[in-house]
Amino acid sequence: MRRSIAWLGALACFAAAAYIISLTGLPGRDASLEALTIAAPIPGAPAPLFRAKLADGAWLALDELRGSPVILNFWATWCVPCAIEMPELQSLYEARRADGLRIVGINSGEDEKAVTGWVDRLQLQFDIALDEDLSITTLYAVNGQPTTFVINSEGVVERVFYGVTTRDALESEIAAAMESG
Repeated sequence: MRRSIAWLGALACFAAAAYIISLTGLPGRDASLEALTIAAPIPGAPAPLFRAKLADGAWLALDELRGSPVILNFWATWCVPCAIEMPELQSLYEARRADGLRIVGINSGEDEKAVTGWVDRLQLQFDIALDEDLSITTLYAVNGQPTTFVINSEGVVERVFYGVTTRDALESEIAAAMESG
């Protein structure tokens, strides 16, 4: 009997809510929120420009790399898949840097000391950007590491890899990026 009364009460509340919504309607969507939405760059879109301090103390601006295909790889020292992927990126860099390939590893949110120790241990030779305040990570709407963007020589995103990628997968994308740029 008590269960029946509880169900009737719940049904009455639901009916009252539905009636009120039918009379007043749902609230309108606030257009100002749309301006705050950050969309990840997708293939065919221009890569968002940024300027970053590198682990070696120099500065790098993405627009200065126009004319070369670029791989942006977002990573972190605590990310096990990132550690698996880094030797693949280093191998690709060694094989294709003479062709103009630039690889920029963007560390998401860690301090310089942690980053440089990790980079030294893995003997990485490509550019390592420090994104301590996560501004670049936010600009690219990165939700997890590793995330890799392949950008052609014109500055247009060719491909996005979510999660670990391999040298072979990147090789085919770089070939396409070099042809389209």
